[in-house]
Amino acid sequence: MPKNLFQEIIFTIIMVIVMVYAMICYNIALSTGGMSNFVFLAAFIKILAPLNIIIYILMITQLDSKAILSGIIWCAIGVIIFVISYEEQPPLDTSEILFNLHLPEPPLPQERQKMDREYRRWVTIVTIAVLITIILNLTLLL
Repeated sequence: MPKNLFQEIIFTIIMVIVMVYAMICYNIALSTGGMSNFVFLAAFIKILAPLNIIIYILMITQLDSKAILSGIIWCAIGVIIFVISYEEQPPLDTSEILFNLHLPEPPLPQERQKMDREYRRWVTIVTIAVLITIILNLTLLL
């Protein structure tokens, strides 16, 4: 058990994360009709984003001001890319994933061309992002 205030705070944070994860698992299990490995993975994905934000904030506060500026710039660029490329997706039918575990049909030629174009677009975006990262880091270091 915790011996001082710092340990109590850490213990409380760990307990909050575990309880939130357990309640998300419970809610997903209720909506899908039972427990399976999918429930644990889906709940983990839902809790991972806020946890990553907290860890990122804790880590970035320990860095030099140039690194913090670089991190803020890259977060803004990431949000802009997400907003520009975000397409509304229909809600995922989890029962189809859980109970119909067969491989999908191969894509039609038009759909394959669309997928190839999207893949090439993301390769280009990632390549540009990497080049910008290198340029920003070099300019911040000089």
